[in-house]
Amino acid sequence: MGHSSYYYLGILAGIIVGIIVVAISKRIKNGGKKCEYDERQTAARGKAFKYGFFSLIAYLVLYGIIQDMTGVYWGKGMVGVSLGICISIAVFAVISIWNDAYFSLWENPRQYVITFAAAFAINIMAAVPIFLHGKKDMDYAYINLFLAVTLFIVLVTIVLKFQKDKREGDE
Repeated sequence: MGHSSYYYLGILAGIIVGIIVVAISKRIKNGGKKCEYDERQTAARGKAFKYGFFSLIAYLVLYGIIQDMTGVYWGKGMVGVSLGICISIAVFAVISIWNDAYFSLWENPRQYVITFAAAFAINIMAAVPIFLHGKKDMDYAYINLFLAVTLFIVLVTIVLKFQKDKREGDE
C-alpha cells in the first residue's frame, strides 16, 4: 500500500513546523540567549560527534555487507537506515551526557527529561502494533520502536549521570 506524494509532503511539513515551534519556544524561554557551550563542552561534543559519526559509518557498512552477502533486508525503505541513525544518536548522547556536554550553559536538563519521557511514551505507543500483531516484517512501526529505545537510553543515561553527580556532590 503506497502513499501519495502529498502524504510525504504532509509529514515533511509537520516535521518542519515542529522544529520551528521548538526553536522559537526555546528562544523565548531562554530570554533570547543562545545555547552556549564552554570550551571544555565544545571539545567533548566534538569527540561525541566523532564517535557518533563513526558508529553510523560502521553500521551502514555492516548493513550493506549483510544485505549484499545474504540478500536479507532489515525492513522497508528507511527502516534499516533509521536504526543506524538511532544508534549514532545514542552514542553521541551518552558520550555527551557523561562529559557534561549535552546541555548548554543556559538549558534546564529537567525540562528535557520531561520532553524525552513524553516522546518515549508517544513512540512506544506507536510501536504497540509490532507487539499486538506479531509483525515479523520490519515496517515503519519499527522506526518508532527504535526511537523509543534511543530515548530510553538517553533518559537512563541522564538519570544515572544525575545520581553520580549527586553522590559526588554529597561527598
